[in-house]
This record gives sequence, structure tokens and C-alpha cells, in this order.
Amino acid sequence: MVFDTDQEELILARDSDKIEKIILNLISNAIKFSNCDTDIEIKINTDLPSKRLFISVKNYGEIIEEDDRERIFGKFTQTENLFIRKNEGSGIGLFLVRKFVEMHNGKIYVENIENATQFTFYLPIYIIEEEVYNQIIDENDILNKCNIEFSDI
Repeated sequence: MVFDTDQEELILARDSDKIEKIILNLISNAIKFSNCDTDIEIKINTDLPSKRLFISVKNYGEIIEEDDRERIFGKFTQTENLFIRKNEGSGIGLFLVRKFVEMHNGKIYVENIENATQFTFYLPIYIIEEEVYNQIIDENDILNKCNIEFSDI
């Protein structure tokens, strides 16, 4: 896995459990659908003028045809024929990913880039004042729930 980010740390007003599920599902899918001995690229970029955080997960394997790019976000949907499926799964993961992204007023899309499939989603950057933040989150829970550090590895 190759991880890259343009920010060392960014603290957002988010549901960190949902964000974790989004990212883990996208990484899990990337692992399942990657060709052997290829990289999985995870990039996190901020667009401060538009107040958006972009996260993308790219893998080198089977590409997703343009006709399937919307359909794969449906409930219990997969691109392969069920009788010849090579990878396990219920087909609910990307449906939930889209719902969790939309819950945060974001958007997710998929595209093929350089013989690879890349899922990208963005979230609006909402920053709240520390006084409000402390009222919403218990002091003991701050580090566990909301302080997400993005460091270059």
C-alpha cells in the first residue's frame, strides 16, 4: 500500500466510525480486486478554497466498465456473474459506502485511470469552534473519536 497526503493533520466535525467504515471497505475491495504484485494507492488531498477533503483508493486489477459505475453502488450488487464470481462478498459494501458519504454531504465516484480503478470521495470540510466541540464530545472521547491524524508513511 502506498499512502500519500498533503496535510499532516486535519481535524473535522465528522462521524469517525462511519469514515473508518468507508475507508476500510474501499481498501478491502481494492485488496480483493487487485492483481498480484501491484500497489494499492491511498491519497488524501485537501482543497481548502472549495472546503473539501478528497480521499481516493486506487488498485490495479479488473477495471469497472462505464455501464457498471453507477450500478455497483446498488444494494446487493456486484459486477460479476454470481455463478462465476471470483471474490466473496454480499454486494452491500459500496451501497453503505455511498450512504455514509452522502450522510456527510459528500459524493463518491469511480473512474478508470491508467489500467486501474480509482474510487474517490469528497467530504465538505466543516470546522467547529473548540467550545462547541467540547460540548458535543466528552473530554475523554476526543482522542478516540475525532482527532484523526493523516501522516505520510
